[in-house]
Amino acid sequence: MAKVGFHVWYGFVVAFSLLCNWGGYAHAADNQLEALRKDLQERVGRLIEQDSVFDFRTGRKVDSLWKADVARPGGMPDTVLLEWIYRVGYSSVEKGRHVQITRLFSDALEYISQAGLEDREVGQGLKIGLGAIYEEMGLWTRAMNLYFEVLDFSGSESRQRGNVFNNIANVYFKQGYYDRAKAYYDSAVAVYRRLDDKKNLVNAYNNMSALYYTQDDLERTSYFLSQAMAQIDPAEDPDSYYVLLQNLAVVYNRQGKKEIARNFMHEVIRYQESKSRNYDLIHSWLSLARSFGEEKPDSTLYYIELAKEKADLLQNPAAQILSLQALYDWNKAHEHYRTACTILEKLVDMQDSLAQLDNRMRIESIEAANAIEQDNQNKDIALQKMQIEKLQTQKRELGLVVVLVVFVVVIFVLFYHYRSQKKLRKKNEEISRQQKDLHEREKRMMDLREKELEDTLELKNRELTAKVLHLVKNNEYISDITRELQKLLLELNPKDTAKKAHIREIIVKLRNQGNEGTYEEFKYYFEQVHQSFYKNLSEAYPELTYKDMRLCSFLKLGLSSKEIASITFTEVRSVESARNRLRKKMNLDPDINLIEFFAKF
Repeated sequence: MAKVGFHVWYGFVVAFSLLCNWGGYAHAADNQLEALRKDLQERVGRLIEQDSVFDFRTGRKVDSLWKADVARPGGMPDTVLLEWIYRVGYSSVEKGRHVQITRLFSDALEYISQAGLEDREVGQGLKIGLGAIYEEMGLWTRAMNLYFEVLDFSGSESRQRGNVFNNIANVYFKQGYYDRAKAYYDSAVAVYRRLDDKKNLVNAYNNMSALYYTQDDLERTSYFLSQAMAQIDPAEDPDSYYVLLQNLAVVYNRQGKKEIARNFMHEVIRYQESKSRNYDLIHSWLSLARSFGEEKPDSTLYYIELAKEKADLLQNPAAQILSLQALYDWNKAHEHYRTACTILEKLVDMQDSLAQLDNRMRIESIEAANAIEQDNQNKDIALQKMQIEKLQTQKRELGLVVVLVVFVVVIFVLFYHYRSQKKLRKKNEEISRQQKDLHEREKRMMDLREKELEDTLELKNRELTAKVLHLVKNNEYISDITRELQKLLLELNPKDTAKKAHIREIIVKLRNQGNEGTYEEFKYYFEQVHQSFYKNLSEAYPELTYKDMRLCSFLKLGLSSKEIASITFTEVRSVESARNRLRKKMNLDPDINLIEFFAKF
């Protein structure tokens, strides 16, 4: 009897220890969730202090409202915090904080999942916002995955469903799938009509007009712009009204109704001037200049110079490029070649600088988005491992309790043993299933990472191709101007030596402009895609010179002799000779295709 009593007492002690461990697991999970919630709240507070955040409904600053919600008795409710994340996140994205808000929205969605708030509408709004950020970064696959997740959740009469249809259509539009884009725009319009949501209906109609304008269907473009105008009250929403009016002016100008287009543009310009919309004014002045064309060249030049002056004042590179391009086209059309050459030099410099900045920002954004995705995947893996470890610990402790209970209550040994074994089998099956799920999830994540790497390589290949095409077109354009200047040189009076010397200087500058940094910039983009090419080639053929290596890289990309000649400012015959010398230096038979040969490196 004494031994039986001892085992009963020991069994109670172990059972109490097991309950404490279970409570510890639950407490640790609660602490982790609360820490995530606190981090989200602090990040929102910092964003509000950092930026001038306004309530999109009242137009007032939200600092005082935020402090009042933070000071609520019992703390800020989850629903209120998620609303703040949604509102402040959208406001910060407009200020260019895409990467920061991507992390904020991703962590907020993780909190929603862990806290069991999957059915919250704000969670779907966060997915739409995160998808829109991915869309701006050019990560269309990720954006579409999020959009379709929201579609699976949202109801048929939901405004969010209409917004998702519109966003999916935008992605297809950007990719050139016009039929798919139209189908989703139609779906968005149907939802907005049922909800009588005029503001979003205006946006959908305007997007459809842009779709048809891209396809040169001006009749349908005008129709959808008219449909959008019919939904607007200019007094309540003047911004949207004048955007549509400006779009109509562009269409009328294309249709040859220039007087109507100019009247519309003057009305738009008066509104933009009253609101100090300087960037929009630049586009409006350039549109007005295009409407005059050769009909009134002085008026055309006047509005182009207005746009350039404003762009220089704003120091906006994109606007400066637009105005410089228009000014260059005007001077070239009126045979002011010297002025056109000067403008062209500045234009090329600005375009190169802006392209490099844009590429660098896109790469940084994509790398940051990949890092965020990797963090989320690591968190999922860690959570799965923690759950498995918890189940394994429970299995061991449950087995110990079963053994101790068997010693204490002998009369129930067989019955209890049977039930214990049954429970153990279920636990083992659950653990096996979860381990199998974990293995499959890890495999999917590996496939996803490989897909991401392939997408990144494809992006870099496209950038390299685009850069090569840009170099070819740029150098061909410089060659065309050079030939025109040489022709002009022949037409000048032989005695006019000063002008001839100046034109020769311009020709030299243009050629130097085409050669300067061309290969180094090409080499930078080339090595981003083919990282080991130069190393492998130099190891196999150490006698190759700098020019030989350059020719090999051009052949690696499959460029023709004409394209290589355009980039290097040489004759096609010179390129063919260089290819023959390269064959001899590398001891290659004449029947070997060089492009196929270099594809192996």
